[in-house]
Amino acid sequence: MKIAKLLAALLAVCVCAAQAQAPAQRQGQRMASITGKVVTASADSLEIAPIGGRQSVTVQLSADTRFERVEPASFQDVKVGDTVRVTGQRRPAQNQAAAASRIQIGDGGPATTGAAGGQGARGGFGAPATVKSLDPFTVTVEGSGDRTYTIGPDTEVVRVSQISAADVKPGDWVSVTGTREGQTVSTRIVRVGPGVVNSLSGAIASTSKGAFALRVGNSDETQVKLTDGAVLLRQNVSSATDLGAGELVAIRTQATGAGGGGQSDIEASAIYVGEVPEGGASWLGTARGGAGGRMIIGSVSKTNPLTVRTRQGQNQTRRQVRLAPNATVVRLTPAYSFDLAPGERVSVFGRMSADGTFLARAVMVGRIVSGNAPDTAEPRDAVEAIRKAIAAKDLDSALNGFDDKALVIVNVSGQTFNLDGKDAIRGAFSQYADDVSKLYSAQPEVTVTTDGQSAIVRTVSVTGDGTRLVAESLLRRIDGTWKVVRSVQTIE
Repeated sequence: MKIAKLLAALLAVCVCAAQAQAPAQRQGQRMASITGKVVTASADSLEIAPIGGRQSVTVQLSADTRFERVEPASFQDVKVGDTVRVTGQRRPAQNQAAAASRIQIGDGGPATTGAAGGQGARGGFGAPATVKSLDPFTVTVEGSGDRTYTIGPDTEVVRVSQISAADVKPGDWVSVTGTREGQTVSTRIVRVGPGVVNSLSGAIASTSKGAFALRVGNSDETQVKLTDGAVLLRQNVSSATDLGAGELVAIRTQATGAGGGGQSDIEASAIYVGEVPEGGASWLGTARGGAGGRMIIGSVSKTNPLTVRTRQGQNQTRRQVRLAPNATVVRLTPAYSFDLAPGERVSVFGRMSADGTFLARAVMVGRIVSGNAPDTAEPRDAVEAIRKAIAAKDLDSALNGFDDKALVIVNVSGQTFNLDGKDAIRGAFSQYADDVSKLYSAQPEVTVTTDGQSAIVRTVSVTGDGTRLVAESLLRRIDGTWKVVRSVQTIE
């Protein structure tokens, strides 16, 4: 196939989607961590309304299930001789104390790790230890010796005690980790109380200076107070093609597969770029349902293929990054408390105080959804309308789906070609309309990610001769209508 004809074919197939197919979900059981409020409670099960979830989840209990009460506390509650679990900075500078992020008072089990589906599950606590001194804060871990930590304003302290199933009531906050199949989770530990909550997602009900009321699902409003130095960021849907050399990125790896460490390639489930907080901010790992995986901080050294420079101790390495099938790229921009308005969707990260007020050290403004969520329907339909018009060789109708200044970038055989504006797109289509139309016999897989104002539509299709076409199109809502403003297509 000649290059010119191939360019026209790529243009049509990649910016237009055939019937959308939702990515297949993994079948069978999988590990899940869920935090939410109890709807109903019985001797053998709990019904939970997850934070950020649309459907309730049933938690199966057994005679072996352990129940713990987790209540907010303060460092003043810590006493010499107490049994504690402490988590903190993994690799502090030589001869310096690690910064403590959480202290658990009591001999409870380790907290659940990660978060699933946007729920605020908690990071794991360290090994049991005995408090040796308070100033400096030093603990003794059996078999490992003494460890010293610094205590700061963001250090979270909770107290854990044993309870029974009868103590769990509707309206309680709970956190569970176990095996999940469908909407049912089997667990051996249930943690109860406001101390299990470290993130919330919902819509702002009202605002005041330095605070706002947040409605989480159908629950009552929760008061959110911004702590001193709280970080406020707005999340905007973006794409890997928007990344620039030298930009700082925080990459969340897949929970399984490549990318966990070492010098191998990174398989990313999410990439954050732009106003990435110093150190990457551990809470980014739980944004957008960060279950499993780990956060890797680096800077972009090359965009094609995407390569980042990371640091491990004194050593720097370059690692290529590939996006997982449902990966998201989020560009972070500054947000301000005085701009927050009722009805706006936010996610907050921090801790719950004893009086039920959520103390937020970070706020992510906006909501990014993907898959078959209702918010993805309009951009999906807009792309489908373009597909139908091109299939019918109705060029005028197809071009109605493009912004006047739309840019189409085609990567083929190591070369890049730009079709800048509708006239260039029209010319390519007009010359090879027959060839373009034939390509619609290939059924693409389609994924859509949107923040409500912008959307990324990714398509992957294979033609009859085995040619694989991969595209990423950016749409924006312009005067209430979704338009393609940029599309990048690659032949593989």
